Parts: sequence; C-alpha cells; structure tokens
Amino acid sequence: MVEKKVYDGWAFSKDEEEKAKINREIYQDILNKYKVSTNRKDQDTPSFDIVLVRTPGYNHSTYSVVKDTTGLTQDEIALVCDSGNLCFGYTMEGKQFYVFED
Repeated sequence: MVEKKVYDGWAFSKDEEEKAKINREIYQDILNKYKVSTNRKDQDTPSFDIVLVRTPGYNHSTYSVVKDTTGLTQDEIALVCDSGNLCFGYTMEGKQFYVFED
C-alpha cells in the first residue's frame, strides 16, 4: 500500500497503478471542493477558485495560473493542470507549470 499523496512522474515505477488511482482520487477531491476554469476570461469571476491557461508544446504543456484562491500545494495544482494524471511528471519554469505529456 502506498501513501495518499500526489505522485509526480509515477509511470514505469513500482506500484504505478495504485499511484495513478490515488492521483485520480485526489484530483476528484479537489474538483469536488473547488471550481476550476481554463478560460482566462473567468479570472474575475468569483465563482471560480482556480483559473489556468494552457499553452501546448512538444511533449509538454505549459500552464499559467491566473487565479488561485485555494491554498493548494504546488503538486496539487500541477495535478489539476494535468487533469489528475502527472504520469510523466512536471517541473516549474519560473511561475509556470511545465507538465510532461506523451
């Protein structure tokens, strides 16, 4: 059994299926608690707690957080950026989330 926490880059690791399941559970918990948007126009809308802007790239996407009133950790926000996955992990580029994708 693995600890309930966000797993960054779990693909091809020991207990990868359980880590993926835990990430999805944490992601669902976040979505049940907070309202998320990927439309920059929603940054001034009080009903949204997190507003992200995605810029696609080659084997990655870069996410800018334009609004965050949640107090979530960096790993939790990265998990939201990758829709509960993070199988290949992420890194930070300044204040932007650089999420690795297939």
